[in-house]
Amino acid sequence: MQGFEHFYLYNNLSHDNYKEVLEPYIEKGIVELEEWPYDHEIADEFDAIQCKAYSHALKKAKKEAHWLAILDADEFFVPIKAPTISKLLQETEARDKKIGQVHCFWIVFGTSHIWEVPKDKLMIETLLLNGGTSNLYKCIVRPKFVDYCASPHHCILKPTIKMVTLGYDTVQINHYWTRDEKFLHEIKVPRREKYSTDSTTVLQWASASNNETIYSKPILRFIPELRKRMGLD
Repeated sequence: MQGFEHFYLYNNLSHDNYKEVLEPYIEKGIVELEEWPYDHEIADEFDAIQCKAYSHALKKAKKEAHWLAILDADEFFVPIKAPTISKLLQETEARDKKIGQVHCFWIVFGTSHIWEVPKDKLMIETLLLNGGTSNLYKCIVRPKFVDYCASPHHCILKPTIKMVTLGYDTVQINHYWTRDEKFLHEIKVPRREKYSTDSTTVLQWASASNNETIYSKPILRFIPELRKRMGLD
């Protein structure tokens, strides 16, 4: 729907039915699955695990991809004016062929006080409350212009290559950090406690992402088509 043609998907210790879900896409050559079985004890270790995965993907993408979006499975690119992300990147590159990295800002979504997303609903149509604007971002890069991956959010570019930051009037990344209340309490809170963050603090972070803002609206235009593709309508 957004113009992405191929996915390098890294499975970091997931134990659900991911292979069953992904098999049709793997057979069609849309998804390339990599098992990434590295555990961690602290947040910094997880950042390093992510960077190694991204570096692995960048190495492959340099031979295969014109643009590479670096993001997690709970993050969704949402163009505001352009019909797709691929069209937005075409417009960006047309302005300057030396652009090698595009920064796009997060909108962090909360649980919307929903215990569990119903099976006949999409997460993106159910969880609408969010924390508004953020100074955190993720990036889309031209792989051949990247020197190395510096963090899960940013790459270092080769000399003379440029980076641009796109504002919320152009694109946003919907980051469903907490997912629903069930995921928050059963998965997210214990995970953060493992990092020595107490549950009260985690729940305060989650609460700060449960506000009504204008940033819930841009993704809504994609819901009808996505529901059809997911077999929900």
